[in-house]
Order: sequence, then C-alpha cells, then structure tokens
Amino acid sequence: MPIPVPALTHRPLTAEAVAELVALPYVPPVDEDDEAAVEAELRRRDWWWEDLVRDSFRTGHGHVPCSDAFSPFGELRARAFLVFGGMYPVDPEDESMADGTWLNGYMEGWERLSGRRGLRPATDRDREAVLAEAAGAVTEVLDAPRSGASSPRTPRVPVPR
Repeated sequence: MPIPVPALTHRPLTAEAVAELVALPYVPPVDEDDEAAVEAELRRRDWWWEDLVRDSFRTGHGHVPCSDAFSPFGELRARAFLVFGGMYPVDPEDESMADGTWLNGYMEGWERLSGRRGLRPATDRDREAVLAEAAGAVTEVLDAPRSGASSPRTPRVPVPR
C-alpha cells in the first residue's frame, strides 16, 4: 500500500548545481578547523550558513550540501550529496500524524526560501516529475563530454573561481 505524502518541497536541481557538487573533491582543501578559511571559501562561492533542519551550508544555487566531512572542499574520500527537496510521508496508522497539520510550520518555512516550491498534497505524479527533472540535471553533467577526454562519460566539471 502506498504511503500518503501530504507535503513535498523542493528547489529544482540544475546542471550547474550538480557540476559544482561533482567538482568539490577536486578543489583545494579547506581546513575545517580554520573558521576564517571556511568562511572565506563560503563567501568566495556565494554560499552561506543557515539553520534549516540543522546548521548547514547553503550553496549559491540554494541547495544543502551534505558530506561525510564537515567541509566538503577538497575531500577526495568523503561522500557528498545535495539536498534539493524533502518529502513528508505520513504513517496512516499513526493518529498523531493523520491530519498533517504538524507539517504546516515546516512547510511554510521551506516555501519562503527563494526558489522553493511546495506541493500540498503531493501526488505520485508530482514526486515523479521532481525526480525526473533532477535526473535530467545529473545526466546533463555526467554525460557531457569534456574537450580532449577519451570517454564521453567523463563529467564536465567547471571549478568556480
């Protein structure tokens, strides 16, 4: 049985945002213990700190980067991903969640963020459309040939200046 999703919020994922994420392990490392260096790198990239679900970086594209490392810059071994949306499923057997009103404050906060879209309720078609759009952005980056590259699957990775 499908689980109802009364709320979906997202910021469309773009090829530029994906390319920036893919490039992060290859930029010069930033010592996470050097607060001034981290702050300088955030300013250089037009990123900022924001307390969303927790204290997080927000990229210039408006997404939350998550990494095994505190600082994702130059971390070749750290896994990383971008949070571009959130679904809020409801357990139909949990009566405290049944009406979904507990989500309203969270959703209103997310929807106020620049470029965010909110859907209440979110249908299967809505969720599939968000994921298809994100998959298109990822495919655009990973399938783009690089000049001089021997493989058409080598990612195009622009490094921000």
